[in-house]
Amino acid sequence: MIRIITIIVVFFPFLLLSENNITFNNSLNWKSNFETVSNSIKNKYINQFLFSGEITSDIKNEWINNSLDQNIYNIEFSNQFYYSNSKYKFSLKLKDRNIINSSFDRDFLKLLLFGNLNYQDEKLSINNTNFRANRFQQFEFEYKFNTRNVNFNIGLSYLNGNQHYSCIVNNGSIYTSSFGTYIDLNYDLQYQFTDFDNFTFFSNNGNGLALSFDFKYIFEDKTVQIYIDDLGYINWNNNTKVGKIDSNFTFNGYEIDNILNINDTIFNEFNDYYREKSSKFKSYVPANFGLYLNKKISYYYFYLFEVGLNCKWQPFLDNTPLTFNKIKQGIQESNYHPLIWFSSSSKFKYFHSKIDFSIGGYSNKPSLGIELSRGIKTKFIIGSQHVNQMIKSHNSLALSLYFSIQRNF
Repeated sequence: MIRIITIIVVFFPFLLLSENNITFNNSLNWKSNFETVSNSIKNKYINQFLFSGEITSDIKNEWINNSLDQNIYNIEFSNQFYYSNSKYKFSLKLKDRNIINSSFDRDFLKLLLFGNLNYQDEKLSINNTNFRANRFQQFEFEYKFNTRNVNFNIGLSYLNGNQHYSCIVNNGSIYTSSFGTYIDLNYDLQYQFTDFDNFTFFSNNGNGLALSFDFKYIFEDKTVQIYIDDLGYINWNNNTKVGKIDSNFTFNGYEIDNILNINDTIFNEFNDYYREKSSKFKSYVPANFGLYLNKKISYYYFYLFEVGLNCKWQPFLDNTPLTFNKIKQGIQESNYHPLIWFSSSSKFKYFHSKIDFSIGGYSNKPSLGIELSRGIKTKFIIGSQHVNQMIKSHNSLALSLYFSIQRNF
């Protein structure tokens, strides 16, 4: 399947016809994007975990051996539709976004795949394990202020929160004695999840706002831009379940082959340590910020060269005021490394292309991206940010594909 997608990306533009350059005042655009990326978890492991009837011990051991001290997995699927008017310098955007982000260490993976019985007389750490899942719609109005050398765009979004689930383990460990005679369980975790009774595609379990802006300075054949996209939050309603557990437990006298399968009877023993309530809760959406420089060139088929830096900001909790420490916290807790990228754009007879090379992001590994486009009045765009990974098929750490149709008039 991955090879088929790669072939489509490469050969799609040759199926289209050429058009002449025309200037338009209005544009309608639909774009769909799918991306999974990890720094250690191969796609074949995810497929086996989700769709295979059985995962053998050899596969589990291979998965663990290939894992890192911090394993990151991120998946995003989004669709967006927007209208822009160059005459009146505004645009309207509607986005549907689904995002899952997680980070866990090697010991947590051992516990997930084998349980605790295989690790007697060994202390397994689950420190700094986190999982976040969000689904929301974004309605954005953007206005442009343009002069000869300066462009300034500002956008304000309303966020309709559908569903949220998060679990943050600040500190945690599990020790199983010889023959499982007792188990010491120590953890400090917080979790939040929205009302699953109101589980529909466009349900309203929360409301929020997001701000975007970018500043461009143009001089001669160069452009410098700084930007912030989707700096925002969602306030989830008071049907949200908010819980916290911060305790030490010793299981002695219970037969437990797998710590993941503790039954309700055992949990009743320590309900006093367990605190959950229905309450409002504030979460942040992933924000992008950075800068880039582009330069117009004329070298064979190449006409534009760009270089940039992108970072993300998304704190786990709204637990401190907005300070420099909070900014640093949000960058660290986004599970995203600063991404440096370079790209070059080319014009050919039948299509335009854009090739970019980047390092950083969720994988912190080099990535090769290819975008191909064709058309003026009706423009088709197809691309991937991880072509080099997709060629590896099941051994790939990333899979991405985006497709766009733009109608200008």
